[in-house]
Amino acid sequence: MLFRVTVILEKQPEGGYTVTSNDLEGLVTEGDTEQEALSNAYYAFISLLEAYEHLNRPLPKNVIYDNPSRQYDDKPLSLTKEGSILTRCVQARKQGGIYHPDELSEFD
Repeated sequence: MLFRVTVILEKQPEGGYTVTSNDLEGLVTEGDTEQEALSNAYYAFISLLEAYEHLNRPLPKNVIYDNPSRQYDDKPLSLTKEGSILTRCVQARKQGGIYHPDELSEFD
């Protein structure tokens, strides 16, 4: 099973990045670099997926969960930069009852 959510990386004036998601309440993390913040976002996403499952709560509709063999041709992974804000998708795959981060390829 594949899960995907859009995250927002916002550059902070004092340095580093804050990561949030309008699609999944509670997904908040940070990092000193874009890469570190995005890496932390994967693990925050997985933690929330596990929490929702543990609490038997349905995921919000904006969290895409689908068959991993589905092909996405609408390019939802493209990076968008506006000033100090960067949007990106993160995804996780559930295999054998365990969630794993699933790195995405970037589109040009």
